[in-house]
Amino acid sequence: RDRIYERLFQLYPSKAARISNHLHFRARSARREAARRMNYHHHIPRDKSPGEFFPGPQNKVYKDLVAELVGTHAGYSLHCGGVVLLEGDGNHIPESDWVPNPPTENNQVKWDKRDCQKK
Repeated sequence: RDRIYERLFQLYPSKAARISNHLHFRARSARREAARRMNYHHHIPRDKSPGEFFPGPQNKVYKDLVAELVGTHAGYSLHCGGVVLLEGDGNHIPESDWVPNPPTENNQVKWDKRDCQKK
């Protein structure tokens, strides 16, 4: 499969790319991310909530941050089989749509797999 991807990217350098899964914070990941953002970088046991480590007024700040994070964009992951290939001479993938770590290695675009399936 990787050789097929490599060949596609060689033949169509600005027209072929792998699509992304868009990741969003859910409750558990939002709690852990909020703890990290409040400079708690220790192991959190599975049976504990990170909120237990923030006493008093810090606990309200922590809970507000968690509520703010739930549902927001957390990052991109590479879709295991999704590839887009643009047709036509004038079409190419805009620079702003490439995932920036580094795009030359994985040819990944920010386009969500669900949006690509609709078209």
